[in-house]
Amino acid sequence: MKGQLKIQEMAFMILAVVVFFILVGLFGLSLIYGGIQEGATEQQEKLAQSMVLNLANSPEFACNSNPNCIDVDKIMALQDKMIIYKELWTKFAGIKIITQQGLMNNKNLEECNRGNLDSCDEIILFEKDVGKEYRETFVTLCRKVESSNNMIYEKCEIGKLSIGVEK
Repeated sequence: MKGQLKIQEMAFMILAVVVFFILVGLFGLSLIYGGIQEGATEQQEKLAQSMVLNLANSPEFACNSNPNCIDVDKIMALQDKMIIYKELWTKFAGIKIITQQGLMNNKNLEECNRGNLDSCDEIILFEKDVGKEYRETFVTLCRKVESSNNMIYEKCEIGKLSIGVEK
């Protein structure tokens, strides 16, 4: 009887130790998995940011003068031909550029076209009807403008390039 009791005590102790180590193992795995998940999220953010910067510096968008400079005249020409170019950017769920005026006016943004470039808020190149998150970076928006004395100069202002990525 005493021997049976000791065997039962020993079995419960072994079971308790095994359960303890299983719990410690699960806790350790959750810490490791959490670190991996944070790293993956951080890596996705870096990739998205580099995609935005690469697009801003692509020949279809870039000014001749500066890095992260977008030529608005090129963008307006591209907007007219977007049906042809849309297939180039199948990775994206949308591309839009918010002008300096649009940065100050967050609600009811007016879409830009060739006739209202001085008073518009955003240039939408294309937009898919899917769930998306936007990745953004600030850029310089430059365009050729004719002054009152018929001189052509380059007018530059700050803007934001937004790229939609499907969720």
